[in-house]
Amino acid sequence: MKIFVDSQTNLKVNIKERADFSFILKDKGKMDIRDQSNNKINLLLALCVIIFGAFFFRLTNLQIAQGSQNLYMAEGNRVRLQRILAPRGLVLDKNGIGLTKNIIRYDLEVISGLLPEKIDDRQKVFDEVSRIAGQDFSDKLKPNVPSEFDPIVLKEDIPHQQAIKWQVESDGLSGVKIVQKPLRQYEHGFALSHILGYIGKISKDEYQKNKDYFFDDWIGKTGLENIYEKQLRGKDGFRKVEVNALGRLQRLIGEVQPAKGNDIKLFLDLNLQKKTYEALQKKVEESGNGKGAAIAMNPQNGGIIAMVSLPDYDNNVFVRSQKNDEVYKLFSDVNTPLVNRAIAGVYPIGSTIKPLVASIALQNNVVNENYRVDTPPEISIGDFHFPDWKDHGLTDIRRAIAESNNIFFYMLGGGWAYIKGLGVDRLSRGLQEFGLDELTGIDLVGEQKGLVPNAEWKKKVKGERWYLGDTYHLSIGQGDLLATPMQLLSAIASIANLGKQYEPRLVDDGKVKIKKQGFIDKKNLQIVKEGMAQAVEYGSARALQGIKDSQGQEVQIGAKTGTAQTGDKDKTHGWLTAFAPFDNPEIAVIVLVEEGGEGYQSALPAARDILQEYFRTKN
Repeated sequence: MKIFVDSQTNLKVNIKERADFSFILKDKGKMDIRDQSNNKINLLLALCVIIFGAFFFRLTNLQIAQGSQNLYMAEGNRVRLQRILAPRGLVLDKNGIGLTKNIIRYDLEVISGLLPEKIDDRQKVFDEVSRIAGQDFSDKLKPNVPSEFDPIVLKEDIPHQQAIKWQVESDGLSGVKIVQKPLRQYEHGFALSHILGYIGKISKDEYQKNKDYFFDDWIGKTGLENIYEKQLRGKDGFRKVEVNALGRLQRLIGEVQPAKGNDIKLFLDLNLQKKTYEALQKKVEESGNGKGAAIAMNPQNGGIIAMVSLPDYDNNVFVRSQKNDEVYKLFSDVNTPLVNRAIAGVYPIGSTIKPLVASIALQNNVVNENYRVDTPPEISIGDFHFPDWKDHGLTDIRRAIAESNNIFFYMLGGGWAYIKGLGVDRLSRGLQEFGLDELTGIDLVGEQKGLVPNAEWKKKVKGERWYLGDTYHLSIGQGDLLATPMQLLSAIASIANLGKQYEPRLVDDGKVKIKKQGFIDKKNLQIVKEGMAQAVEYGSARALQGIKDSQGQEVQIGAKTGTAQTGDKDKTHGWLTAFAPFDNPEIAVIVLVEEGGEGYQSALPAARDILQEYFRTKN
């Protein structure tokens, strides 16, 4: 048999020798069967090769091309995100003096996810931690505690030297940490307690309402710490680290630094605040009651430059875990030291209401500035007698303010002799226009709105009709009338500046808000101011004479004293409100001494010290 290839490379067979292939034809059936079997085997082998090749490629890719990535994933249980707590912003006085401070505290914590797996080994760690700390933690540490990475806080606020000692002794204990955390500290004693407030651990309700917080965060609870929580709170940072089986740092993978909270600056003058605190404390101690409030405000913008409430408290007990007993005492104290009496104490205000009543009467043309009346020491309505504290004789509205003439104000409010009087409706509406019976809007929590009674209120609450005697009492700040020191000061400040009532503010953010203006004509307010100036010249506030500024010049002051009955004939609240200088007031002051007796004896001396300090240190 010959086989050759032609020029076109086609396979050729010599026809003459075709018979040589006859054996193939004879065995054709057998060949077909064998070929089919071989084809199946070859196909199976080919599939095996393909599958093995794909597996080999994938394995190689995993081991070589993605080796570092999968190593990272395999060790993912040792990569941790550590939160870096952000410091809170500071609270500063008007001169930039810090009223709060951030320091470091030390906590003892256990991270169950880093504890040994065996229960016996875990118990050994727990026993050793208890030995080091000298305290049984069995209520917090259980051998079968789930493996998590949220810390279990065993002890907070460990003293610095003790923290160092424990750190050394606990070295090598899996999952045991001494952790540094920022701690809020309140400076300058108790004088700022009600202004600053305090921070505390976030409650369950607060946690649910504030989605950006962690379960162990601290949050502003009262005072400025609460109102300005969003500004003061910083933004936490994070550190991505690799740790070994003992939880020890191996390497830093990445870090985002925390951002400190924003500072807030106040209108408050720390020096005047301290003087206000000292002056009020002296008078409330003399009263034997220990309670009172004092506020100083700029009547040109509503800025609070001093505010004190007594009794006070130490804010720092709320951020020190070992002070829990002291916290309990504060909450259970019958003298309610946590209440800011300057904004939340509601009281009868006595004769300090008279500048307001005089303004309302002038505005409603009940009398004019020249009207004079000979007022007796007492007037009677049927069987009821309404006395004055002395026989004032012939009196006009300025003199009535200066000498605190009750009969004149009975006349303005309820009518007497030839004067009809305002009547309860006009009087109560006028007092409400001055801001009594509504919140002032000061940037603090817990403010109360007081009460301006009227006929409708009395019928609804007491089931009684309104009598003329009720109007008389309201006209001199007695009866059911109640107001806070902040409300009354805001009203007096609007008289001092001739008609603008500003929203009182502690934080100086560059914004000034006028709540209302123009409800009393300037000419009428000027008359009332002159009456308050005469109270200092020859009336009930004469003891405010002689206050001098830093240049030695005497300051002209307008003022009004008040003595408010409390229901106990032997106990009265002492009030004093004042503003200065007369022509362009920079400061308005109010002082309340609970159960302090006559206002000129208790509240006035404290107000004098406050005003003298302000003008002595001015400029």
